[in-house]
Amino acid sequence: MDMDCVYYVVGGDRRCCYMSLSLAEKGSNVFHFDPYDADLLRHSPVTIISGASGVGFRRLIEGECASPSVEMLKAIILPVPVTRDGEFVNGRTLLTVNSILECSKEFDIVFGGGIGKYMSDTNENSPYVFDFLADDVVAERNAVATAEGAVCDAEELSDINIDGSVCLVTGFGKCARVLAERLASWGADVIVMARRPKQRSDAALIGYKVMSFEDIPIYKHILSEVDFCFNTVPARVVCEDILSLLSRHAVVIDIASMPGGVDFDYCKEHDIPYKHSLGIPGKLSPKTSGMILADAVIEAVSAHR
Repeated sequence: MDMDCVYYVVGGDRRCCYMSLSLAEKGSNVFHFDPYDADLLRHSPVTIISGASGVGFRRLIEGECASPSVEMLKAIILPVPVTRDGEFVNGRTLLTVNSILECSKEFDIVFGGGIGKYMSDTNENSPYVFDFLADDVVAERNAVATAEGAVCDAEELSDINIDGSVCLVTGFGKCARVLAERLASWGADVIVMARRPKQRSDAALIGYKVMSFEDIPIYKHILSEVDFCFNTVPARVVCEDILSLLSRHAVVIDIASMPGGVDFDYCKEHDIPYKHSLGIPGKLSPKTSGMILADAVIEAVSAHR
């Protein structure tokens, strides 16, 4: 059990609530400020703090929520992502990112999805910074939930099964690999379109059909048979040159982070069913995803001691 670290969880979605529960059930002292689902945390070891922005976050962490011992580590855990609008912490809270950053030196460790954009631990007086989005273990474990969620979203928009369909997966990173594997196991004919020769080579060795973005004109007949297009590339790559060639009933799912990699305007103009599926792990499997975050937190704290 992790008894010598106090965790201050701020905002977030349901997975953050499950993360708080997991940490508290392991014996940790956990305060959760403005939780997304307070009912989930009631009657649990987690201490719920509501309306933190009105009271003053610094006053709370230095006062009634202060660590019982100066020898205990203090860790603040921000959501994944930290913010969606660039100003407020993600979730049902009015705490701003700047207000948290101003208090960051009160902590030994700062966690958050994309926190590396806002702070680093290069200064010896700065807290240790752990970015969930930059951690390979978290990414690999979340890739499963992301793949499953992407398929669920695709089938909701389509009238056909994955089994027997032709699926185009753009990119071949962690999420794309798991997604391609799931699609193939469910009976789909998988095509991988990747920019890097190494990725195309890896995909070909597994047995997928491969093509590069430069080969689009050559493979018109193949693209015209695509039933589902899944983009995983966080750059505008699925544009008119690809979208105009897909079958009439094709569905497009983009799981890349904002702003995505699909020309959504083209999809709207040509009535192509599409969805930008963001934050799938937190929506589809918040409990599993929360436990993944809790495990990463405990591992990072143990390594930091």
